[in-house]
Amino acid sequence: MTLKSFRRQKLTAFALTLPLLLTACFESKSDNSSSSGDVKQGQFIESAVGGLRYVTPSREGITAIDKGTFEYLEGESVSFYLGELLLGQVEGKNIVSPFDLVGIEPLTGDALYPALLNTEQLTPMQKVLGIATLLQTLDRDNNLENGIDIPTHISAMFTENSLDFTADIKNLKHSQNLSSY
Repeated sequence: MTLKSFRRQKLTAFALTLPLLLTACFESKSDNSSSSGDVKQGQFIESAVGGLRYVTPSREGITAIDKGTFEYLEGESVSFYLGELLLGQVEGKNIVSPFDLVGIEPLTGDALYPALLNTEQLTPMQKVLGIATLLQTLDRDNNLENGIDIPTHISAMFTENSLDFTADIKNLKHSQNLSSY
């Protein structure tokens, strides 16, 4: 084989392969943009909470055990569940906490103490505490420093009406639905 024929074969192979490569690149770009859009990743924290079910209009899954991560598309709402019990719904964002599920800003300083002491009526802060307490209680190893890991078999026990976070927090421990756990 001469150098001239070798170059011709190489050029022919390249010319035949180029359309396939270009087609694959364009199909890959169009497939990614139409099927996944602008996929974002958020994190559910109380400590990182793994084992919650999340649902968006385009996807659903379980928050990652080690980081509490979930996926959503820009502009989507994300619903968080413990089994079938809806904990709350928020617009997708980087960090989600029980405060977001209740729709309040975290209370600090002078506003925190009165909110905790108000036992005459249910406050949003008491609902946050109820959700946070439940999540912490269900942690597999009771060590919040390494995140909250809710076992699947525990999560599966919660039905749509298992708990009422709008009920008086003092009576939560006496809930008939909770006594079966």
